Amino acid sequence: MSRRGKTYIFFWIGVLVMQSVALLRLLFEPHSGFDLFFYSSVYHISQYLFFQLIALAFFVIWLGYWAMHKSRRRVNRSLARAHGIITVGLLLFITLLNLTDYEYGPEVLTLMTILFTIVIAAQLLYIVNILITALSPRHVHHRKRKMERDIED
Repeated sequence: MSRRGKTYIFFWIGVLVMQSVALLRLLFEPHSGFDLFFYSSVYHISQYLFFQLIALAFFVIWLGYWAMHKSRRRVNRSLARAHGIITVGLLLFITLLNLTDYEYGPEVLTLMTILFTIVIAAQLLYIVNILITALSPRHVHHRKRKMERDIED
């Protein structure tokens, strides 16, 4: 079986990894977290919740790609690849920064905010890809070949 175009496997592995990291953080550092500054308010978010939310997002993404695979529809590979690399790559980088106990300055926190904004914006690639795939006709190439054979006969 070819592994080309099986983006759903990539995100399913992401779900399992994020769940594992979340459980390890809960077991070894149950009170660890980070602060989000929103104007004059400060929100403390536990890392366990952060990893659970990422795992939930990966699950929803996996479900969409898996549904397209099961309905025998092909997603646009370049959009899926760009979406997967941006989403997983940047979230992995943000996660690695969050796992360290180092107190970062405002420049690094600003960088993390910008990267997270890019990750959110990259989800538009997912939505566009799923919509294009869902709204396109199925097996276009198969029908064309069949029509060509009928014309030749």
